[in-house]
Amino acid sequence: MLENSGALAGPLLVGGLLVFAAPPLPMVLAAGFVCLAALSLRRLVVPDRPRSAAKSVVQVARDAGHGLAELARVAPPGGVAILGFAQTFVRGALVVLIAVLAVKTLVLGQSAVGWLTAAIGAGGLVGGAAAAALVHITRLGRTFVAGLLLWGLPLVWVAFTPSAAVAYLALVIVGVGNALEDVAGFTLIARCAGPHSAGRVLGATEFVFQAGLGIGAVAAPLLLHTLGVRGTLGLLGGGLTVLTLAHVR
Repeated sequence: MLENSGALAGPLLVGGLLVFAAPPLPMVLAAGFVCLAALSLRRLVVPDRPRSAAKSVVQVARDAGHGLAELARVAPPGGVAILGFAQTFVRGALVVLIAVLAVKTLVLGQSAVGWLTAAIGAGGLVGGAAAAALVHITRLGRTFVAGLLLWGLPLVWVAFTPSAAVAYLALVIVGVGNALEDVAGFTLIARCAGPHSAGRVLGATEFVFQAGLGIGAVAAPLLLHTLGVRGTLGLLGGGLTVLTLAHVR
């Protein structure tokens, strides 16, 4: 809920600033918030660790490798990791696509980039509340799949019906799906990995997800040049939907 609150408040603030200010001002403001967050960590008290317990860089790299190996060996988390990589790939690309969609396709102006991004945060708040009620041990897989479908299908809708109202509503739905799949996915991975290897497996999963974000953002310009905004949205949303349904048993 805290993450989604920030995902709502930040873009709303930037969108409002862009109405009457140039882009550098929101960037400076964002940097200021990051600095304040970093300063707040100075009050964080961490117990001293014995020297023998400290890990070297080589040991950390070895643990990361073991985590990836354990993630690959455990079948259900492996499936979650594959789908999670696909979802984060789409998410990374969407960061780029939202700007092009708002300014060039829908011609809403640069401030609409903030409004559209805030729609995802608004949906995330709704999805977070829903996840607290819906996610149970016997429903983790179904909730995860539902979240991914709520990521893919709205993008296909925008591709076929590119309008401002559809874009806002679709991104709210995407936010709902994002909250559902986050809660269900990470819970499912932790429970399938077990208490002894959960830390390493979750770390490896986060590595895979961050790789998806970066690769998706890098791939977005090439996809835009080749397919255009609507074609890229249709490909990404449709591809994620098909991949998700292919993993349903």
